[in-house]
Order: sequence, then C-alpha cells, then structure tokens
Amino acid sequence: TAQQTPEAAHWRDLAETEKACHALLARVPQQPQALHLLGLVAMARGEFPKAEEWLERSASARASPEVLVDLAAALTRSWKVDKAVLCCRQALSVTPDFAEAHYNLGTALHWQKHFPEAAESLREALRLKPDYFPARVNLGRALLAMGEYAAAQIELDQTLAVNPKHAGSLLFYGIACHEQGQFDRAVAYYDKAHAERPTAIDVLGNLANAYPDI
Repeated sequence: TAQQTPEAAHWRDLAETEKACHALLARVPQQPQALHLLGLVAMARGEFPKAEEWLERSASARASPEVLVDLAAALTRSWKVDKAVLCCRQALSVTPDFAEAHYNLGTALHWQKHFPEAAESLREALRLKPDYFPARVNLGRALLAMGEYAAAQIELDQTLAVNPKHAGSLLFYGIACHEQGQFDRAVAYYDKAHAERPTAIDVLGNLANAYPDI
C-alpha cells in the first residue's frame, strides 16, 4: 500500500479519537475528558460552534483551567469575546501561572479593543513561556494597535527570526514600516506576506495602499 501522508494520518487520528470518545460517552454520558477531547477535535476541524458546545458540556461536568482556556479559544473564534474573557479569568483564578490562559485572555482583550490590557496579558504569557510564538505575534499586533510601531517591530523581529515566512508577522511588520513612513520596506514585507498567503484580503489591501506612497 502507498504510504499515508502526514495530513491523512492526522485526519485519521482525529476520527479515531472522536470514535473512542463517543464510545466512552455511551457508557458515561458526562465524562469530562471525552467531552473535552471532542471539543478539541472540532477545533482542529475548524468547527468552532460545535467545539464550543462540547467544551461547555465538559466545563459543566468539571471546569478545569485547561477546559476553560480551550473554551475561551473556541468562543474567541466565534467572536464571543466577552464570554472568552470570563473563561480566561476563571482559569487564572485557579492557576495564575497558566501561560495559555494569559495568551487567550490577551487575544480576547485585543478583539474587545482593550489593547494595553491585551499587551499586558501577552507579556505575562511570554514571561511564563518565553518561546511562546503566537503570544509574541499577538503582542506585536497589540503594540501596532497602540501606535507603538518601533516596539512592535522589536517583537516581530523575534518571530521572524524563528519563522521568516510567517505571513502574519510579515504583514504586521509591513504595517509598522508603513506607519513610520518606511514605504519601500513596507512594500517589501507586504510582498513577502503575499507570497505566503496569495489570497489574503488583508495582505492585498495593505499592499495596494502602500504603492501610492512610494
């Protein structure tokens, strides 16, 4: 037989996990770990409303910090950021040094447009976990929103050192350049982001806006 691709193996593993969880729930209907895992399977598939349902059931059975943080992530992806903030704060009341809770809180606060508070939470996530790549990307984005462009570039320099092809970091770095009048550099970074995400509307829009300034 042909060797299975990593992507195919990933989806097979998700299906097997889902099947095992449903078998367990048939015997123990409110088993919190099975409910939690089903939520994570739905998240991996991008089915965020379904993930929210499973994770809320898991939290009702046992509101562990881990479940609350994963629920917050699902809620944020469904734009229910007020509830996401509450979940993160509840998790942190139990486990104050939970880096993922600080990260998810910072992400939700960003979408509430509480940018200084978002940056504070993301910095705390990075204090606890210095190599937390998504937290550093989002810190760069929060600093952009605050108008702290040079500070944003410092954070994004670190993410691009780890992954020079990370489209989000390239886009945000380009925006920081653009806002500081560095138009040629902005276009260069937008071009790199466009190469990684050719159909991304945010990349195309910023690229188009930069050309008249050159």
